[in-house]
Amino acid sequence: MPESSGNKCVAIMQPYFIPYLGYFQLIHAVDEFILLDDVEYSKGGWYNRNNVLLGGRKHMCTLPVVKTSNYSLVSSRSLVENIEKEKGKIERTINQAYSKSPFYSETRNLIETILHFQDRNLVNFNVNGLKAISAHLGIQTKISFSSDLNIPRELKNVERVLEICRKKNATSYVNAIGGIDLYDQSAFNEQNIQLSFIKMHEIVYEQRQVNFIPHLSIIDVIFHNGISETRRLLDCFDLIK
Repeated sequence: MPESSGNKCVAIMQPYFIPYLGYFQLIHAVDEFILLDDVEYSKGGWYNRNNVLLGGRKHMCTLPVVKTSNYSLVSSRSLVENIEKEKGKIERTINQAYSKSPFYSETRNLIETILHFQDRNLVNFNVNGLKAISAHLGIQTKISFSSDLNIPRELKNVERVLEICRKKNATSYVNAIGGIDLYDQSAFNEQNIQLSFIKMHEIVYEQRQVNFIPHLSIIDVIFHNGISETRRLLDCFDLIK
């Protein structure tokens, strides 16, 4: 979405591994997408795992990370030393899962671009994937890092979001719909920032099985729908103010 004169819309999210369609709708909906890489790593999140469709069921693909302090920053986390072996397992799983999908041939190189990336830093690895998928779909939104802004560590939650918006000269901020009960419009009004929440439409597509399984990694969407239809699905959302 191009930035209008005098207006700038931003979103802030954690750098996840091959996330679902709604994540890319959020990237697509704003002028700048800021990755929150200077916060504590949360075990059990989506930083190093996501679901694909295998044998008619959800299947979790996981990138093993080096064990370290529970209080370490996301930016400091690394993939394990034998990660190439683990990435090979994920690639074979994806090929097995989608080899008969209608857009397998045009999507296979995208998976190689994501998984063959050599950097073991988790953020760098995930950002390469986010940028590769965005380029594949023609999304031109700028992607940047919160760590470049030197936000004080003591600022949390809405205060941190507002400070990031201030430093980015944002006039509007879009959050995932899951945060609709967390943020108060008045706090944003005081900073002359319009707060909106993105809500994905109910999306169903052919998965070659009886019961549709939603919210898998976006690669499931791309393998089954191709570039053109997935681009159309990027616009299937509402902004709630």
